[in-house]
Amino acid sequence: MTKLNKVSAVILCAAFHSSGALSDEMIRNGNFSSALDGWWAAGASATPKDGFACMDIKSTGSDAWSVILGHAGVGLEQGEKYSIRFDAYASVDTKMKTLIQHEGPPYTHYFLAETVLSTQPESFQYEFTHQLDSDAGGEFQFQMGAQKTGSVCVTNVSIEGKPYFEVSKTSPIRANQVGFYPQADKLIFITSDSKQPLRWTLKNAQGINIDLGRTSVFGLNPASGEHLHQIDLSNLTSEQTGLTISVDGEESYPFSIQKNLYQSLKHDAFSYFYQNRSGIEIQKEYVQRSDLARPAGHTNDRVTCFDKEDAWGNQWPGCELSIDVTGVGMMRAITVNIRLMAASRHGHYSTYMNAGYGLIMPSFRLTANR
Repeated sequence: MTKLNKVSAVILCAAFHSSGALSDEMIRNGNFSSALDGWWAAGASATPKDGFACMDIKSTGSDAWSVILGHAGVGLEQGEKYSIRFDAYASVDTKMKTLIQHEGPPYTHYFLAETVLSTQPESFQYEFTHQLDSDAGGEFQFQMGAQKTGSVCVTNVSIEGKPYFEVSKTSPIRANQVGFYPQADKLIFITSDSKQPLRWTLKNAQGINIDLGRTSVFGLNPASGEHLHQIDLSNLTSEQTGLTISVDGEESYPFSIQKNLYQSLKHDAFSYFYQNRSGIEIQKEYVQRSDLARPAGHTNDRVTCFDKEDAWGNQWPGCELSIDVTGVGMMRAITVNIRLMAASRHGHYSTYMNAGYGLIMPSFRLTANR
C-alpha cells in the first residue's frame, strides 16, 4: 500500500507573481529560462513558451501518471519542513496531481495534493513536513493524466527546504577488490589530506601482520579532485588469499594474489548472456537451476520502425528499416550492428557489445603489465 505523509497544505490563489531565488532551492530551472533543462515529460509533448513549460495533452490516458512533467533529484530529510510553490493555468478548467514520491518502486508518496486549474494564471503554495525516512531519491511531478485534453502550463516552480543527500561510505583505501596477478603491478591508493607518509600494515587471512611500511605521497589527482597516497605491493609474488591493508585506522576489502584470479570470468559472462537470450532454447544442463530453463522466445521476430499512433495520440512516421532478428544468437549479437539481448521476459532490446566489451577490455587492462 502506498504510504502518505500527513501534510498541512496552504493554497495561495493570489495575483500572478514571480518567485525569487531561494537559498535552499531544490528545483533547477524552475522558470524554464533554460528550456526544459532539468525536467522530463511523458505522455505529452512539453514546450517552453513565454517562461512557461506547456504540456500539449492530446490523449489523457487512463491514469494520472499517463501524463507527467517531472523533476528528479529532490532529496527529503525526515522531520524537515518543505514549501512547494508554482504558477499554473490551463486552456480549460481541469485538475492535476502535485506530488513528491520515491523515484522507482514502490513509488512511495511523500506529498500529494490535487491542484485545481483554471484558464487564468494562479499561484499555488503547499507546505508539509517529511515524516517518513530520509530519501535522497525523491522526485517532484505534475501528473496530468486521466483529466481533460488541452494544454497545461506551469512556471516559477520552487521547492524550498533542506536538501537531503546520501553520504558516500566508500573506503578511502582503493584496492582491486578481486586481487592481482602474481607478476602484475600491485598499486593501492589511499585518499588522505595528510602531506606526510602514513603507516600501513598488510595482514593475511588469519589477521597476522605479514608486511608493513609507509605510503608514498602521490598528491592531487586532477581527475577525481582527491589528494592521494600510494602503496606498491609489486614485490609480493606468492599466491595468497584474504589479504587486507590497514592505513590510518581504515581497512581495505579482502583481496587475493593468484594466477587464476579471473579464470572464471569468461564462464560467468557467457553463463549470464546465455540465460538472457531470446530466440533460442535455454537448456537445463547449462544453467544453475532447472527452473531457469525455458523454451525459445520470440521465435519469429522482425524489427520495423513504428508507424502507428501511440497511446498518447502521437502519430509516428515510420521508416523503411526492417531487420529479421529471429533466433539471434550470442556470437552474432556481438558481431552485427544491431545487438539484441533479452530482459527477464525475454523481449528484444538493443545492446552494444556488452559481452565483448566485458570480456576484452578487463582482460587487456589486467594483462598489459604482466
